[in-house]
Amino acid sequence: MFVNHNQDDSISNFNLAINKHQTRDNQIVIGWSYLGIALAYHDLNLRKQTKCYLKLAIKELHICFQKKHKVDEFRQTIRFAITLLAIIDNIDEPEICLIESNLVVKKLKQSHSFYCLRDFYNIIGDCLIKINQKEKAAEYFNQAEQLQGLYSYSNLEKLSLFFN
Repeated sequence: MFVNHNQDDSISNFNLAINKHQTRDNQIVIGWSYLGIALAYHDLNLRKQTKCYLKLAIKELHICFQKKHKVDEFRQTIRFAITLLAIIDNIDEPEICLIESNLVVKKLKQSHSFYCLRDFYNIIGDCLIKINQKEKAAEYFNQAEQLQGLYSYSNLEKLSLFFN
């Protein structure tokens, strides 16, 4: 993420990746790069720039969902989505996170996929708690719990290690 703990170098490298992959129409790499820039700005306590680059990463996520996917590409998109939304939730943007998480859940259901669905339900529940909708949050946490047996691990649990 950071080159010798220098956020400016990180931002430059992510911008190079964006420029390189725009000609290849590679939204996953571009989205991850925007997310990296957002994290660098967040580390520098530059909230306005952080939000701007998170919005750009969300835009790339939307483009990814518009494309037809092979199974591996779909999973890459979902892994990008869960990381992006966990970060958005963690930096306290629950309204944005809630909208985008519901979109991803809708895409998963349309694809008849349970891949990381439990994690998205947990993110939605967390967002609902932050906006004081605790009863509705409990419903999502219950749904997540019901999906517990489908997974041997949780991507969200792995991500939480990053934030702790």
